[in-house]
Amino acid sequence: MKYPQLRSKEELKLLEKMLSFTELQVLNDVDVKNGGPNVFLITNEQDEEGKDVVIVYGSGEVGEYNSEDAREYVLGEMGTMKSFDLYFDGEFTKIKPDAFYCVPVKYCLIPETMEEIWENAFKESGLESIHTNNALKYIRRGAFEGCESLKEINLPSTVEIVEENAFYGCAEGIRIIIDKPKGSLAGAPWGADNALIIWEEDDGVYISDDGELLWRYLGDAKEYTIPDGIKRTRHQAFSHSKIEKITIPDSVGKIGGLAFEASPLKEVVWGKGVKELELWAFAHCVDLKTLDIPFGPKELKSTFFAMP
Repeated sequence: MKYPQLRSKEELKLLEKMLSFTELQVLNDVDVKNGGPNVFLITNEQDEEGKDVVIVYGSGEVGEYNSEDAREYVLGEMGTMKSFDLYFDGEFTKIKPDAFYCVPVKYCLIPETMEEIWENAFKESGLESIHTNNALKYIRRGAFEGCESLKEINLPSTVEIVEENAFYGCAEGIRIIIDKPKGSLAGAPWGADNALIIWEEDDGVYISDDGELLWRYLGDAKEYTIPDGIKRTRHQAFSHSKIEKITIPDSVGKIGGLAFEASPLKEVVWGKGVKELELWAFAHCVDLKTLDIPFGPKELKSTFFAMP
């Protein structure tokens, strides 16, 4: 859900009534930059999946507390929850070291002002999903270490540094999608086991580090040639794109499910290697009148669903 902007403790009380909280626990946390208060709202509200919700209101840096007792109180309260979603309301710039270390946060929405996630910020936190934004610049050492359920993260083009072991102990094969060209961030995969690294090689074209998987096409061109060396396209790789003509090189052997779903595709120039077309690969391609596959895949799985 989208939370209203919060400006004062009085408004927090109003929010409590609006959302029918049975109890609202508020804790002041010193903002080291401007001396103002940051407030943790530890609520009994639940999202659609049954997880509790924690909202942090304020600005500056998260994780600087008046005293160790205050820190223990916040983390202790979070630790009593089975799982929770974490939201920030305000202009936060940093998450300080160990801020959410070993607490059961499952989802985190990083605010648009957040520039830095410090050492061990989410270490062993149980994080499953995180949504980043285009202010993030620095991910420090061990920031997501031990997040065994974290399977995917997107690093925006603003990221300048990812330090060692940032993703050590995350889900094996974690997908790290980077809005920058290959090699522009040193140290990949930053301690992750068998990570799948996806780079934005051209404007809107995402390709795996080994050059074999076309992950996603988000460009605006009407004609596109898949780079030679690509062996497969991911499901929905070109779905809802503007592409009217696609050229497939000989290296491509597999077209993923829903690959061209609902695109204005009119012409396909086939290479010699395609042997597998997955489920609904050309579903709802209503402008594609004919499809001459010269070498023929081994099996068709509702590949042309809802074509004319």
